[in-house]
Amino acid sequence: MICEEGRLSALIVTCTGMFGEGARIHYAYSFDRGETWFIGPFILEQVYEFEATLQYRATIRKMREDPSVYEVWYSVANSKYIL
Repeated sequence: MICEEGRLSALIVTCTGMFGEGARIHYAYSFDRGETWFIGPFILEQVYEFEATLQYRATIRKMREDPSVYEVWYSVANSKYIL
């Protein structure tokens, strides 16, 4: 989660089954210091084989060069790979 002027921004992981099955990453934000969150749709499509099972452990960083751009780092897994 990062604290921005007037809001908190975070990446949230949701899943569809037990043990993180179907985990996907969403962008979420709050204007009231975390009391209420607005959560958007998935931010990343699962286009590569290595992320076919789940996306998790995401982090977000605002880029200094352009404060409207964020860098996202995340982990993925499928039945063949765990990265």
